[in-house]
Amino acid sequence: MAISCSSVPRVAVPADHVGVYVGNGKFIQSPRSGQEIQITSLSEDYWQRHYVGARRVMTPKTIR
Repeated sequence: MAISCSSVPRVAVPADHVGVYVGNGKFIQSPRSGQEIQITSLSEDYWQRHYVGARRVMTPKTIR
């Protein structure tokens, strides 16, 4: 599942950051170029304010 977030809290702007949901309320993301990939909790205050939405990504191979 792809997670979308905005740098501006709860404003109707396009998402400018994405991550991949890995289960148990956590997602994997790369904060910015040059930084290490992190597994982050969606329950953190920052992500609660900046979360835009999520979508399941499906392809013909994943639906078999």
